[in-house]
Amino acid sequence: MGRIAKLPPEVIRRIAAGEVIERPASCVKELIENAIDSGATRIDVDIEDGGKKLIRVSDNGCGILKEDLPLAVERHSTSKIKSEEDIQRVLTLGFRGEALPSMGEVSYLEILSRSEEEDTGGYIKVIGGEVVEFREAPRQRGTTVVVRELFFNYPARRKFLHSSRVEERYIRSEILPKLIAYPGITFSIRYGKKIERYYSGGIEERMIQVFGREFFTQCAGFFEEEDDVRVWGFVCFNPEGPLKKGFIFVNRRNVWHHGIHSLFSFPGYIVFIEIPPEYVDVNVHPSKREVRFVKEEKILELVERGLRRLSARTGEGERKEMPEIFTEDLEKLWQLHGTYILAETKKGLLIIDQHVAHERILYEKLKKGKVPSQRLLVPIVLELSPHENEIFKEMLPHLERTGFVVKELSGGTWVVEAIPAVIPSLSPEAMREMIDDAIREGKTRIKMFDEALKIIACRGAIKAGEKLSREEMKTLIEELFSTSHPYTCPHGRPIIVEMEIREIDKKFGR
Repeated sequence: MGRIAKLPPEVIRRIAAGEVIERPASCVKELIENAIDSGATRIDVDIEDGGKKLIRVSDNGCGILKEDLPLAVERHSTSKIKSEEDIQRVLTLGFRGEALPSMGEVSYLEILSRSEEEDTGGYIKVIGGEVVEFREAPRQRGTTVVVRELFFNYPARRKFLHSSRVEERYIRSEILPKLIAYPGITFSIRYGKKIERYYSGGIEERMIQVFGREFFTQCAGFFEEEDDVRVWGFVCFNPEGPLKKGFIFVNRRNVWHHGIHSLFSFPGYIVFIEIPPEYVDVNVHPSKREVRFVKEEKILELVERGLRRLSARTGEGERKEMPEIFTEDLEKLWQLHGTYILAETKKGLLIIDQHVAHERILYEKLKKGKVPSQRLLVPIVLELSPHENEIFKEMLPHLERTGFVVKELSGGTWVVEAIPAVIPSLSPEAMREMIDDAIREGKTRIKMFDEALKIIACRGAIKAGEKLSREEMKTLIEELFSTSHPYTCPHGRPIIVEMEIREIDKKFGR
């Protein structure tokens, strides 16, 4: 007898369910997305024991026809797509028909729903993948889905769930993007005895409800549009501000895209991308988190343009405000371990990382272009493979604009004769790192150049341990606050840590 055997259907279903439903937060995500797709204007969520004991999601959407309820709990049954072509232009959040069947496999699942087309509703109950009850039941238009005792029949998976508090945090992280993307929906969320309500309104009202009134005092908006692509959103300049992470929405679907994320050097941001559905592939991964764009370079260009214009606006404001936070015209400065600059402010103390501060300054000078060149006493020779050669040729026009003088010899050999004057020195290793990074990440031409500038700025910046005079420290701070983003380096690391005098007083028990 052979060693390979076909798995029984119940094992196949259990494995598939484990791929779709990883934890209670997965159920909450899928059920809220179904409610949104149904056209609901109100969604109520109830969570008990971090979702391990109970998850209930109710909505006032279009509802499910009674005759469709048995199909709704069968795998790959959906009302959202009918053909292969529909996948190329899907606008709904869900479309695979896997979520409800997967929940039914690993929990006690109940669905009560009434379609707007029917006078009475229907009720179905599924335990461990088997329908145990199906009947008529009264309900107003809409749907209620209840998931009890998640993974009751899958002890290995249930054992690896975390505490209720941790699972609740996962659930919150799934709900937050929906709150941001759908301000027109009223949400009521109950975690045990605690209820949170978010009322429908405009995007500004929702941002205040979610992040607090300080959102618009510490964040700024941007907008770009070209042909049938629109990009807009908000960025937060302050690392201690209300927005501390990045959110990317494509047609209001919360996704991850490395290329877009790497354009942002802010502590937190929200970006909405609105494009025709056929320009984006959402069927890349079962979680529907990752996407691919047909016109990726155009989208990246629009995002970068919006951020560039935003930087120009906010940079002017920051230059005017900079002197007001310090005492005695930046006279009280100290250097700590040759690495950090301490500056007295009216509220306390700023601690500035001199290396990343200089990195931010150099990066923005390079990005503006038209930087004067300085000749190298010993030119840098680069020997490139055919693939590296093509990548370097794509980057070359941008590099020359920033002050590089490069000549091609033959057979993939290049000589760097001059570098930007704002960079004290640059090693062959830094040039190699720049090219290798572009190849490794498979970046677009725009991102290749941007990453190259970050590497050059990092390698050319003042090093940790380098002694600075008082005048050099003062100049560094003044130049830092003349940049568009003085609080974060080009790679997203913090530049400044602020300590108020009251925090210091508290340390000494004052």
